Amino acid sequence: MSWKETYGEWTAYKELDETLKEELSACNELELEERFARNLSFGTGGLRGKLGAGTNRMNVYTVARTTRGFADYLLQMDEKPSCAIAYDSRNMSETFARLTACELAEKGVRVYLYEKLAPTPMLSYAVRYYGCSGGIVITASHNPGVYNGYKVYGPDGCQLTLDGARKVGTSMEPVSLRVVYTPLNGAGNIPVRKALKNYPDIKVLLVKEQELPDGNFPTCPYPNPETETSMELAAKLAAEKQADFFLATDPDCDRVGVGMVLEDGEKRLFTGNEIGVLLFDYICGWRNRMGRMPRHPVAVKTIVTTPMAEEIAVKYKVELRTVLTGFKFIGEQIGLLEDEKEEERFIFGFEESCGYLSGTHVRDKDGVNGALLICEMAVFYKSREKNLLQALEELYETYGYYENRLLSYEFSGVSGSEIMDEIMTYIRINNGAFPGAKVKDRTDYLMDDTGLPKSNVVSLILEDGSRIVIRPSGTEPKLKLYLMTKRRDREGAAAAVKELVTACNLWMETCGNMNHG
Repeated sequence: MSWKETYGEWTAYKELDETLKEELSACNELELEERFARNLSFGTGGLRGKLGAGTNRMNVYTVARTTRGFADYLLQMDEKPSCAIAYDSRNMSETFARLTACELAEKGVRVYLYEKLAPTPMLSYAVRYYGCSGGIVITASHNPGVYNGYKVYGPDGCQLTLDGARKVGTSMEPVSLRVVYTPLNGAGNIPVRKALKNYPDIKVLLVKEQELPDGNFPTCPYPNPETETSMELAAKLAAEKQADFFLATDPDCDRVGVGMVLEDGEKRLFTGNEIGVLLFDYICGWRNRMGRMPRHPVAVKTIVTTPMAEEIAVKYKVELRTVLTGFKFIGEQIGLLEDEKEEERFIFGFEESCGYLSGTHVRDKDGVNGALLICEMAVFYKSREKNLLQALEELYETYGYYENRLLSYEFSGVSGSEIMDEIMTYIRINNGAFPGAKVKDRTDYLMDDTGLPKSNVVSLILEDGSRIVIRPSGTEPKLKLYLMTKRRDREGAAAAVKELVTACNLWMETCGNMNHG
């Protein structure tokens, strides 16, 4: 962007400070170029420059921009960051100090602000005394009165190191996210794009062939964002435009699918479980940083959703409620909280079939809400030089590697439902006997007192910790088996789930003739 374009953005800003506006109107073109040709640079001493209007001056806008960058740096260094702030007698020092405190607090950084002007050594002392993650002094030291500055300190009470200054400078740069979106010829087109327009740093690239409503779905006969075929055009456009990731909503815009094009050109789709745990961890972390975690927070998942969520809930001290399959049961939990006038306790609900909800505004999974959350999360991780896959890998390294598979066995025809009933009866009679492994625990949601509505579902926990949930589909002539394994490394988890798939296929084959879906 040229300096003239930057200057134009400033003058077009309706809320521009009147004093700065008047100052700019008195400048000639040469002076304007000097003010807008570059940004005031951040170095080991922080910021220092003349007071006035422009990107190359000390003013409320450059101070706010710098503070947001420093806040991001502190959040990377410390899960619960804090910062001490002092200021001297220079013009605008107190204003900048109070603005800095507000910007840090908005980002979730705890602030210790001196009530009146204080020497720089007192700031260094305060950082160490309060155990702060960093410190800031608004001062230009011994420079003339037309200057002011912004000194930054580390947790040791010393001015920031070269590496620290570089990281803060990087954090100050706007994070621009490129996202390919497809509504799959459905209802999500306008609401998702309109919602994302509120984020100027997110550039949305639309799959034109799937933009407009079309009930024939000419380019995606099975418009389910969980499947590879429905995401092919989005992946192709993402590769061409070097987008950070691509996402799709299904025709009624309640599900969201997400994928990435890797460096080798391969397409990588995320499962609903993977995006679910990423969002759960992100939301909990964000609420903690911002001081917005409610007392006794509640999250909800279904019985067929990854148990990895249980470990995240323990870390953040969140009550995790597990309900029957179907988002209506998650919505029911919100209603129960609402009846007790405690709906603010609900922070997130998700299911493995790409359904997410972070608020109490509806009682069903929300594709618009999900798309926004995913993009916000991606911006957060990109500001920390990570993509979604790298963020997921960090979760696996923390909690262990989880693998989940869904097996569907079709029983069509008049006798189909009878065969499925016989299989469920056989599992119950044989106490969940599973070939090649000992069943450590069994839960029968039809016969046992689980505290949930009665449902024709059986859950098995094997001696190695693997889980199998068996249930007839409520909408298709299929018996569904949800497999969940966990191991210390990716290879072990993949091998375990592969063995489990083989064993389940053999198990089902003993129960009669069937087609594998």
